[in-house]
Amino acid sequence: MDQASLGKTKTNELTVQGAPFSWAPWLTAVSGTLLVFVTLTWLILTSEDIRDFDLSIARTLQQHAHDHSAVRQFFWLVTWVGGIVGLTVLATTGTLTMLFSRRYLLAAIWVLATAGGALVNLAIKETVARVRPIPEMRDESVAHIGNPSFPSGHAMGSAIGMGMCLFVALRFLNGKRAKLLISIGLVMLILLIGFSRIYLRAHWFTDVLGGFTLGASWLVLCLAIATRFRAGAPSEGGRK
Repeated sequence: MDQASLGKTKTNELTVQGAPFSWAPWLTAVSGTLLVFVTLTWLILTSEDIRDFDLSIARTLQQHAHDHSAVRQFFWLVTWVGGIVGLTVLATTGTLTMLFSRRYLLAAIWVLATAGGALVNLAIKETVARVRPIPEMRDESVAHIGNPSFPSGHAMGSAIGMGMCLFVALRFLNGKRAKLLISIGLVMLILLIGFSRIYLRAHWFTDVLGGFTLGASWLVLCLAIATRFRAGAPSEGGRK
């Protein structure tokens, strides 16, 4: 076999093994969600209409919660699931599962996504310093919270944590039906956790929207890093 044929054969083998990694689609997704977040932040800081819109939603939900105690208790449970304890248990379980499965890269990315996301959220909260709904307006279960409001940590944390679960499920589960059901369930849980923060008036509506968009942006960036390393490095312990 001559050199030209040998080179062509090697090229074909590389093509079969997998398409080359490209940053373009990942950075497009990160930029798109980040643009929404930055725009939302600017509106919160400058627009009285946005603040009035948030206040009207909070007042409407306050009245609804007052008249429907069972619904209020349901969303209290949902908000607990999406809190520090629930998301820490999720992150720990996910990381340990990846470690025991010898998928060390995904374990590291799970830690980066969760811990890094929490630090990003804290930094932006302190920078924007948006005030939460007044304690008298909030549900009694969240009336004691005193840290800044924007973006919602529950919304951002659930987008990252459940998003990691979704990524792992889509990658490793067999069967389209199972993937579809789990995807729907996780997306619904993310939305419920976010809405619970609005329903209990722990956050303004735009706080939750900001948490979702920032969380999605950070998650996609972390997954892009994982995919890049997986495409360019040999498997760890036989797996990636």
